[in-house]
Amino acid sequence: MAKMNLFLGLMLVIMVVYLYSTMVIDSNFNKESPEDYITHEYVIVDKTSEGYIGESVDNHNVIFFTHDKLQPDQIIEVGDIVICYFQKSSKVDGIIKIDKVK
Repeated sequence: MAKMNLFLGLMLVIMVVYLYSTMVIDSNFNKESPEDYITHEYVIVDKTSEGYIGESVDNHNVIFFTHDKLQPDQIIEVGDIVICYFQKSSKVDGIIKIDKVK
């Protein structure tokens, strides 16, 4: 019984940390203006167990991103068009946010 309580407690802590981190990332994104970001549109050309491969709509660049870059409720399939947001000041940090074009 004690092991089960410890396991449930650890799962609760992990869930709280995960939810907090996703909320902080999204809230930080919403505080900055759109001019603070560079955006690129990609067509998803492949979906693997590791993530997604997209081809740029403009210049045929290719991007790969993992599932953890999506919001928990986002579902992306092959053929979908997504907009990837990068910080203008530093593209080294990678993708900040991904929006699916409806």
